[in-house]
Amino acid sequence: RRGFLKAVGGTVAAVSATSTRAGAQPPAAARVAGLTAPKLDVVRWGLVGVGERGLMHAEALLKIEGCAITAICDPWAPALEKALATVTSAGRPRPAAFGDGQQDYLRLVDRADVDAVILSTPWEQHVVQAVAAMRAGKHVFIEVPAAVTLDECWQLVDTAEATRTCLREAAATVAPS
Repeated sequence: RRGFLKAVGGTVAAVSATSTRAGAQPPAAARVAGLTAPKLDVVRWGLVGVGERGLMHAEALLKIEGCAITAICDPWAPALEKALATVTSAGRPRPAAFGDGQQDYLRLVDRADVDAVILSTPWEQHVVQAVAAMRAGKHVFIEVPAAVTLDECWQLVDTAEATRTCLREAAATVAPS
């Protein structure tokens, strides 16, 4: 499954880099295909949605040197508390907690101590949350599907190009093999 998703992701990236939409293409320097971000000694993560999948991402990040979980958001208090306890039980500082409703992720993405966000939320929320995070200057790792319509796909591409932020599939990129 991962091989298939990577192949599809590569194909989508190649097509988006070479295809035109409405007869115009951004300049090569503005395209996100092949975009890389500057290296960070420590990547400060914000996690949005820490149910089963999101908690797995938290556990994986805690095993990777150079990763710090600085903020966690989930409107369901038991999931939020379990994720916070997972981080502190690993001997890490308690992340900032955001659990005040479905829109509280907006406060997380506005934090200066978050470099990248993992979205493990219901798929219907992925595009709006990813766009908000990229507009806040955060790199986004997102559960699949990232989008379900062609317009949503272009919204993600356009936002990544405008903000120069990276957008990746979370499961293949963050979770250990």
